[in-house]
Amino acid sequence: MAKTIVGLLIGIAVSEGAIRSIDERAEVYVPELKGTEYGRTPIKALLQMASGVAFREDYTDRTSDIATLGRATLGQEPGGGLAAVTRFNTRNAEPGQLFSYASSESMVLGAPLGVRLRECEALAAARRRSGRDMEH
Repeated sequence: MAKTIVGLLIGIAVSEGAIRSIDERAEVYVPELKGTEYGRTPIKALLQMASGVAFREDYTDRTSDIATLGRATLGQEPGGGLAAVTRFNTRNAEPGQLFSYASSESMVLGAPLGVRLRECEALAAARRRSGRDMEH
């Protein structure tokens, strides 16, 4: 369900102009992803679960990537979820070429939304400080 909601929010962000195009790479919106395979992946490929980044989603294996990701995020390692996904930095295929279900891709997609949300909050706070109310 989270993947569906993230996809809807990305669509809204595109329609509102907060994200210019799903053909842009994730690193355009999330500088922390620069230099990583997820950063070099277009948002469209992430939405299609076709980043090409190696990620093993095996819930029965405690050494699988999903188990590592879970420990990093739920265990609250420093840097949070974004730092956790950057450790998966090997590409199996070019973006958009191979479907592979990976929970990490929703986390990567959530990052640009978070960046844009913080920018909107900062703009609203600045407007409040200057005495201008938001119109809506």
